Amino acid sequence: MQGTEIPRFNFIELEEDRKADHKEHFYFVTTDVDEAVEHYLHKVREHHPFYMTISSVDGRICVAKSHGLSSDKTKPRIIRMSPNLNEKTCNYTLYTNKFIRTVKRKLI
Repeated sequence: MQGTEIPRFNFIELEEDRKADHKEHFYFVTTDVDEAVEHYLHKVREHHPFYMTISSVDGRICVAKSHGLSSDKTKPRIIRMSPNLNEKTCNYTLYTNKFIRTVKRKLI
């Protein structure tokens, strides 16, 4: 696997600016799937407003975005952002799928 195919899990929260603008703030970044799952579930359980993106390690390719759990609370709500990636050969897709499976397993 090439170094650029390692995913980066970016946790982002909105900050309110004094000018009534909203700014995004990256407050936690990891390349470890299990660490990302733990942080994700911790934030979901505490009902903190955040979202997460899965991107290339250099941040150039955004693979997926998540805004919490599905309506039935059994899996993460994932929006795939790069439909042109080959799902069978792309390591980003493998990591995204591993993230989804791990979250589902821990929610049971």
